[in-house]
Amino acid sequence: MSIKINRFELTLNAIGIGVSFICFFHCLLVITIFLGLIGSNIDIINFFEDDLNHFFLIAASFFIAFFSQIRSRTINNSKIQKIIISNKKILIIGGSLLSLSFFVSEIFSELLIILGAFTLLSMHMNRLLNLYRK
Repeated sequence: MSIKINRFELTLNAIGIGVSFICFFHCLLVITIFLGLIGSNIDIINFFEDDLNHFFLIAASFFIAFFSQIRSRTINNSKIQKIIISNKKILIIGGSLLSLSFFVSEIFSELLIILGAFTLLSMHMNRLLNLYRK
């Protein structure tokens, strides 16, 4: 039995895992710095101090998550394609948490990003596991 995996879908989910993990890891570092557990001279922290870089990472994370969940299915063996978005609820929850992070500041923003990034990260991992189970 051979496993057939859509390479584009696999690539998008793998990139999504990477971007979501960077968001998640960055915010964990910020919280550990805030708690005084480590120093703040880490380069990745300084890079994302800039609001524009922060915005691009969050936007990239959400858009990659969105596009990795789009599926098309043929309806009744015809040429008509039905577009389906998988994991809609998880996508909306993760995107909402990431979006809300722009409206609060400091540690609350970081906590929302951690939750949003972890939500999207789990969505990508679940999708990859489902791809391998087919």
